[in-house]
Amino acid sequence: LMSAITKQVGPPLSSPKTHSRAGHHEEASETEDFFPGECLATSESEHAKIAINLLRTNIQNRAQLVGTLLLGLLSDARLRHFFDDDDRNAQHAESPLVLVQAITDWIDTDHTEAGNLGDEDRRYQYLKEPYRAKNAPFDSIAELQLVYGVNDALYKLLKKNVTIYNDEASMELGTAPLERILYWGLPACLKEGISPVALQPFLPAVAQQIMLMRQLGGMMPFTVQVLAGLLEKAGLKEVIDQKKLSAVFSDNSSTTWYTLESEGRMGNVTRRMRAVFQASEGQFYYARVE
Repeated sequence: LMSAITKQVGPPLSSPKTHSRAGHHEEASETEDFFPGECLATSESEHAKIAINLLRTNIQNRAQLVGTLLLGLLSDARLRHFFDDDDRNAQHAESPLVLVQAITDWIDTDHTEAGNLGDEDRRYQYLKEPYRAKNAPFDSIAELQLVYGVNDALYKLLKKNVTIYNDEASMELGTAPLERILYWGLPACLKEGISPVALQPFLPAVAQQIMLMRQLGGMMPFTVQVLAGLLEKAGLKEVIDQKKLSAVFSDNSSTTWYTLESEGRMGNVTRRMRAVFQASEGQFYYARVE
């Protein structure tokens, strides 16, 4: 990780110098620290995010699964105001489902709205500077800002939780944050006709057990089978669909796509970097250094 970051950022702004006993300046030797300062870096798996480009086609029901995960994210009661209040364009998506459909319409191959036969461009034609739905995959997460119903505040939330790099619909259980497992994943695993509200009384106990499992680390791998056992022990066996559970979550631990966030300091100079790194290729697909 550090090798990738320092390679992308490049050498320090000026080469460090050492002082000889004679008082002359000498260039620092190659054996000295490459980055003689402080660096804080974190990485997050892209395989624990929602792969929005899979909404484009429903091969092996992947679009349906991704749509369900998005609904789980957007149906959070704390986001209700996004579907009640107009944005700066005097419009808003009427519900989480309408927003998921708008995202789908942006990348799908037709010109009709998902869920009805209307023109998917109609919402964009009333803007001060009108445009059309792209009808092609997202090339960047920033494109979400063009989609009907996505204002600045909602985009800030979405950009942390969706991806265009991962091509798997399932959520990698080993790297998924607890909140995503509880509030996106589990609602997508419910049997038909069961409301997500049915999960609420059980979530604290499930969360405690998941945190305990993760503290054990390699001693007890946290797999889909283990999660199924925890849910059964918590009393959720009758509401969880085991086939959905196996589709929503994956035991795959061969993460190759990472988002890297880092900050380096040397003297009075600070550099921040956000990047998307493909580990198996050793290549950056996106990088921004400030």
